Amino acid sequence: MTEDGTTPERRIVLHPRTAAARQHGRRATLGRRTRGFLVDEESVAALVARQRRLALRTMVVLVIVVFGLPTALIARPGLGSVRVSGLPPLHWLAAGLGLYLILVVMGWRHERAANAVDDEWARESAEP
Repeated sequence: MTEDGTTPERRIVLHPRTAAARQHGRRATLGRRTRGFLVDEESVAALVARQRRLALRTMVVLVIVVFGLPTALIARPGLGSVRVSGLPPLHWLAAGLGLYLILVVMGWRHERAANAVDDEWARESAEP
């Protein structure tokens, strides 16, 4: 319900590529149906806001890691000479191997969280 007591208009929301394909007269491939959700604009806006908050949180952690790790290594110059059992120096391992591993894990976790938000929204939108 809106503030004036009326029910908001519900519209079918499709992925932009699906909508563009339909405009050009193309259909889904044989055997596949394109599914849209009958939702109101407020629901879609809430979904976009949740996805934006999730992306901003991930970005803040990413910026802290990407800039914090080199800053810590610069602030503690003695870490550059630490070697572990014949491996390259610690700062090379942290900046090279460690940073990329952290990026992969963060990307994987963000994708799982974003898919969970989408799935929850789809379940809520599918309910009559």
